[in-house]
Amino acid sequence: MSLEVFVLGKTNFCVRIDEETLGKYKEFVLLKYGRLYDAIGLETESMIKNWLAAHTNITNTPAKLNPIGSRSERLAREITHWLLGKTETFQVHRTLIIRAIEELRGTDPRTIKTWFTYLRKHGHVKPLGGDMWEILK
Repeated sequence: MSLEVFVLGKTNFCVRIDEETLGKYKEFVLLKYGRLYDAIGLETESMIKNWLAAHTNITNTPAKLNPIGSRSERLAREITHWLLGKTETFQVHRTLIIRAIEELRGTDPRTIKTWFTYLRKHGHVKPLGGDMWEILK
């Protein structure tokens, strides 16, 4: 019959490693702490924490190129903000979206078409039916 002691916040961790490597590791822990019981767990936990710190520091993690969003996304939010300022609901007529694009981005028909497509494709507006649209963001 074995007696298991459970410590809060700790869990068992079982791995298979080369016998020679394990032997050297146990020798190291025994020399460092003078005992194996608990010490091998503390040393292994320390080793894992150090490895994680060395391999997950900020230089190894790719940074977002633009953390506040792309220019297009900022301009799309500007358009939806303008729309929300002109209405009390989240439902608007197509002509109001066109007016917002004209005032904020330009009156060229290609610009209007491009921005209308962008707003729909990226989830800023969605059609409700007819010429009515819902503002999503």
